[in-house]
Amino acid sequence: ETARVLALAAGAEMASSDAFAAAILHAARARNVRPEAVRSALVHSGLGVTALAPSGDKVIVGSRAFLLKEKVSVAIADARASELEAQGRSVLLVALGGRLVGLLALQDGIRNGARAAVQRLHDARIEPVFLSGEARDTCETIARTLDIEHVRPEILPADRGAEVRALADGGRVVAAIGHPTSDDGALGAADVSVAMTAAGAAPGEWGVSLASDDVRDAALALTVPRACRERAKTATLIGAAAQGLTLLAIAFGAAPALLAPAVAVIAAGAVLAVVREPTTMPAR
Repeated sequence: ETARVLALAAGAEMASSDAFAAAILHAARARNVRPEAVRSALVHSGLGVTALAPSGDKVIVGSRAFLLKEKVSVAIADARASELEAQGRSVLLVALGGRLVGLLALQDGIRNGARAAVQRLHDARIEPVFLSGEARDTCETIARTLDIEHVRPEILPADRGAEVRALADGGRVVAAIGHPTSDDGALGAADVSVAMTAAGAAPGEWGVSLASDDVRDAALALTVPRACRERAKTATLIGAAAQGLTLLAIAFGAAPALLAPAVAVIAAGAVLAVVREPTTMPAR
């Protein structure tokens, strides 16, 4: 029965190219399970996949919300699905002929460098928000591991742009980190977009286009310019304060007028020294 459920899921997911499909097909290969020869497969973005089994029965693979939308009862799997989601796992249900026949639990480990990237954002006083199509329990478990307080779960790809715009309400500047195609909506709605694995993108398509898929590089792209601006602002204030105090001293006869050009040069040097202070790269 387990092999049959995996075969149905693998057959349907062959029509998809997302991470869930890749994981299910990998699991089938590892267990020598041949994908079911389904037909008329249709991908429902952010929800799941439907297809027809060789028997003509409808195959549905997807979230609980998707199966309910397709009029399939999932009550029998609710408790187990909630338990798995609380462990940070992604749960997909499999139905055949209008009846739930199985459940698949996928474990997507925390991406390498994710903790360091989130910590870098915290250090730069940038508040991270975890926006995902996953179930709330799964998202909250992952967010706690990464020390992310704000979570937006169960957001379909088509709705992510609106969610990003909602975050910007009140005048906040919002940046989005994601992948082109799968995260187009969120990236397009953000004030600052950081697109990973976007080498070769058209100039100006995204705010920042990264060749890598490393979230530490994305965090660096957001924090380094901000740090440079803050250092430049601090340096400018230092220089202006030094020259202002010197002019006051000259005005009250406490310093010779010849000192003003020297202070200007020293102040400029201080500005350069502060601005050129190296910025540390995130730990790898």
